[in-house]
Amino acid sequence: MIKIVEIIDTSNFEITCKFNTGVIKKINVLPLLKNHAHLVGIDKLYNEKVFATATIGKNGEILWKNIIQIQYKNETNIWDYDISPEFVYYN
Repeated sequence: MIKIVEIIDTSNFEITCKFNTGVIKKINVLPLLKNHAHLVGIDKLYNEKVFATATIGKNGEILWKNIIQIQYKNETNIWDYDISPEFVYYN
């Protein structure tokens, strides 16, 4: 199972990370943000300081805590936003 084990750098909407295979890859996150523009709260990641708070989740994914707001039955829920390690590895 492929997992991200280290985030090396976050700048210019790109993340450089190291995988448990030893491979280092860089992903441009800007296209994902544009594709997910319909998600309320995703625009927070356009702020470089917020973008730089990326961490590694328990499944080896890139993770931003408490970014997305979901409205359901008159209740607002706050969700994390993540990018799977497989997506990063193969793109």
